[in-house]
Amino acid sequence: MRARPMSPSTEECAWQSEDWRLVCAPADGARLSRLAWRGRDLLTAAPRAFRPPDRDLGRYETRPVFGYDDCFPTVDPCDYPGRSWTVPDHGECCWLPWEVETRPDGLCCTVASRALPVTFERRLICGPDTLDWRFRLVNQGAAPLPFLHVMHALMPPGEIEQLELPDAAALWDEIAGAPAAAPPQGAAVARALLTAPGGAVHMWILRTVTAGRVTLKLRDGLTLTLTFPADLFPTLGIWWNRRGYPEADDRARDECAFEPLAAPTSSLAAAHAVGQAPVVPPGGEQTWRIHWNLNKQPPTR
Repeated sequence: MRARPMSPSTEECAWQSEDWRLVCAPADGARLSRLAWRGRDLLTAAPRAFRPPDRDLGRYETRPVFGYDDCFPTVDPCDYPGRSWTVPDHGECCWLPWEVETRPDGLCCTVASRALPVTFERRLICGPDTLDWRFRLVNQGAAPLPFLHVMHALMPPGEIEQLELPDAAALWDEIAGAPAAAPPQGAAVARALLTAPGGAVHMWILRTVTAGRVTLKLRDGLTLTLTFPADLFPTLGIWWNRRGYPEADDRARDECAFEPLAAPTSSLAAAHAVGQAPVVPPGGEQTWRIHWNLNKQPPTR
């Protein structure tokens, strides 16, 4: 395995092994601009050119949207519970510079909040056909700290041939603010997504999932299985955008994300108000792990 920083002028750090190549931008929220397994890119790529939308779609849309970053301590902008601080769109972490350390088995990325007495760590541990995402929060303050986290891994949905999702107790349409039209069975949700026409946009939330597992089979024969602890993350958020957002022909993106979530909503304030936001105790820490497994077979003829 080899680990090497890239030229400082690129503001990126690269790590690679026989099977993996990771490219991270410490100054840009430790965004993963490339995550490739055996030469195969798994995430969406940076746009060739970027112009922010002409209308206000939230702060997150004011920079290029691609690859991977972390949403913490909320996804939706909101007032942080008990503090005079409005958390920005998609959280604080993606707007801060991080420390990134190359290690023999991958990358360790760390950031200290500027508003809260907390540090956030994302560690990527690469095996021949696995990727462990290990997260760690350390509360250095004297009060409990509620939070939400979403791993924002954007992938191209047009490459997904088959999709397996867990069943759930309910399916919520976050855009409509109402129950979704599709039933909450995983097979029905997957079918509705895969048959969605061009221009469709869905932000669906599967609430109280029966299992912490998502499987994507891509058209080139690659299968990616994501597993997560359903006891910690009883909710699965799904972002599915077939070039319907932002609403402009030259800016709309083809992207999707599967996001384990600890609460039934992506707003920390709303989750905390009903007692469903996780909390890091004073002087304590919270850790969790999300696992990717990859397998490549010849594509279906």
